[in-house]
Amino acid sequence: MKNYDRINTRKPEGIENRRAFIVGAGNALDGYISRGERELELYMECLWYLFSMVPSLEDEWRTVLDETRECNKTLLIDAKKRLFEKQFKARDISSLELTKADIDNMVRMLTTPEKELENVTIKEWFTNDYFKSNLWYYWSSMLAFQPYHSLIEMKRYTVRFMQHLDGIENLKGILRTKYDQYNSMILPLQKWLEDKGVSFVTGTTVEEIHVKIEGQKKTVTHLEISSNGKSGQIAVVADDLVYFTNGSMTQNSSHGDMKTPPTMNKDAVHRGCFSTWEKLATISRVLVILINLFPPPISPSSSVIL
Repeated sequence: MKNYDRINTRKPEGIENRRAFIVGAGNALDGYISRGERELELYMECLWYLFSMVPSLEDEWRTVLDETRECNKTLLIDAKKRLFEKQFKARDISSLELTKADIDNMVRMLTTPEKELENVTIKEWFTNDYFKSNLWYYWSSMLAFQPYHSLIEMKRYTVRFMQHLDGIENLKGILRTKYDQYNSMILPLQKWLEDKGVSFVTGTTVEEIHVKIEGQKKTVTHLEISSNGKSGQIAVVADDLVYFTNGSMTQNSSHGDMKTPPTMNKDAVHRGCFSTWEKLATISRVLVILINLFPPPISPSSSVIL
């Protein structure tokens, strides 16, 4: 983003009469107990633009961006070794250990349209040798991949972060925050938004987003919620905005301790944002069938963003 683009846009007409509901907070950045954190880098333009406006909690005259940049200038990341084996012996990392077959598979993955990669797992695409390679150990540990995950997701991450391959051994190019990401980013952002009148509601689950369908137009009518064992509804009018995070890698995560390993939560019914998304997806499938059977003469735009 160039400086010429850093303008203050005019207020949209009538915006003061509209409300915005943001359902879900994405992957949680929990602080000391960390279920998920992000690998930060220089090229996250939207992120750094946002935090160039968010004041630091420690110095009101500085921003979170100022604080983060100073931290990385002062203390660069330089991991000496990242892979160990056989009772903590340093693993040979002189090459990425890719076979010719998997080099070809990698190129083929990057050049194949996503439509042709649907319902294909990483394990189905690569040979067994790939999952013993240094590249897989590096890539999967940084980006939380498992062999059973979607190949499309891996393709997107590879295209997005392949510029870091030359520094993958020592994490060159990865940025850190002054403290953990929750205290360095989430808390300052939350305070900044609260000062602007944003309300945060925690301990509440949006069980379903109810939608009225008229032709191709989908409008949210209300949010069905549960809080402290009680159910309720939040009315949504046509001019309101609803934003929904439809997935999270930390959903249904569990914690362990020094004596107890975390358990695998395999609950197929109560899956938080994924359960909410499935209900929306069912509505969308019905809508597609109706459109195919009775195509409307006009395609009006939705009045609510989902």
